[in-house]
Amino acid sequence: MNWPRYYIDKSNYLHIHIASIFIAVVLLGGCIQPSCISATADVEYVIFGNGGGASGLVEEYKVTKDGCLFYRDTKAQFDKIGLIKRGEIRKIFRDIRTINLSTSKIIKPGNLYFFIRYSERNKLIIDITWGEPGFLPPQEIIDIYDSLIKKTKALK
Repeated sequence: MNWPRYYIDKSNYLHIHIASIFIAVVLLGGCIQPSCISATADVEYVIFGNGGGASGLVEEYKVTKDGCLFYRDTKAQFDKIGLIKRGEIRKIFRDIRTINLSTSKIIKPGNLYFFIRYSERNKLIIDITWGEPGFLPPQEIIDIYDSLIKKTKALK
């Protein structure tokens, strides 16, 4: 039995290799996340966390626009604990930027308190602290805080 022979010109190999490389770069390029910059770098970031109580312990998390997540407790330096996926980090920063500027400065701490701070180029844009009995910030702020804490717990 004679099987049909397909003729492939050697010049087509170059086109096949170029196409393969292009596809690999496009597919893998969207999956690779940049390495983290320093926690002290002058970039866009969100700091969030909680503190107070009898111990006075403060837990702070810092997430940068490139998705790097850092942690520190009272009087410590920020240590990198992980990366948040690119799509998730875009949503977080988009949600933060939609906070009504009339609620961008709320300072109502209680014995136990929670906070979110958003900065661009080391300029504080949003500073919200709450925990005072009988006071709750707008629901959008609580939703953003809960989302950040959930992503953080998944990486710890």
